Amino acid sequence: MKIFGREPDGLLRACHKNVGFTWENELTFETRASAVTLPGRGDHLTGGARVSERTCEYCQESFVPSRPTRRFCSVACSTKSHRRSNEYAHLVAQGKKECATCGETKPLDEFHRRTSAGRDGWASQCKPCTSVRCAARNATEAVRQRSRERKLVKRYGISLADYDQMLADQDFACAICDRAHNDEQGPLYVDHCHATGRVRGLLCRPCNTAIGHFEDNRQRLIQAAAYLERNST
Repeated sequence: MKIFGREPDGLLRACHKNVGFTWENELTFETRASAVTLPGRGDHLTGGARVSERTCEYCQESFVPSRPTRRFCSVACSTKSHRRSNEYAHLVAQGKKECATCGETKPLDEFHRRTSAGRDGWASQCKPCTSVRCAARNATEAVRQRSRERKLVKRYGISLADYDQMLADQDFACAICDRAHNDEQGPLYVDHCHATGRVRGLLCRPCNTAIGHFEDNRQRLIQAAAYLERNST
């Protein structure tokens, strides 16, 4: 049987169901049980509680800790981890950080700001690696639809079903120029009043951009139409 931990008085002690030990030294002991069921592989007994295998936070190897709070498999891994933490803090103090994905050391402005991320407030991945990860995550149609739904609800207060209904009501065409919508041109843009936030309709990109440039000013649009009418010949 493996023994774990040394008491302050210098004696080794352990306990197990149906087993009692009286330690006089590290080599001899007395037991009150004739048959002992040893703990299974990967289980230690520490103060009567089982401690299962865990992964070392530095080398990522599995080990059986001698106490529940142990994070590293050896003193060497613990020392290397603390050294790496000190080097990391030194890099951040210089305005740099190492990307957890590509391993390159880059300035902090190459990372997204995250108020809830880690100990320094910066994302663990650099911006290019984050873009690659997000693109791979959004590659499936189901994920794209969920992302689109969240954006519609957050920006305009409408669901994807509301958008589809508006598109059907407009005969799948722009509400201004009546140009038919197709998948190659991308989805129609949601046009809304910037003062009240009310959704007005779905527009193609040129029409939506034009209204934006005219700043929703009806008089300017009327004047623009009159200008085109006067100079049409």
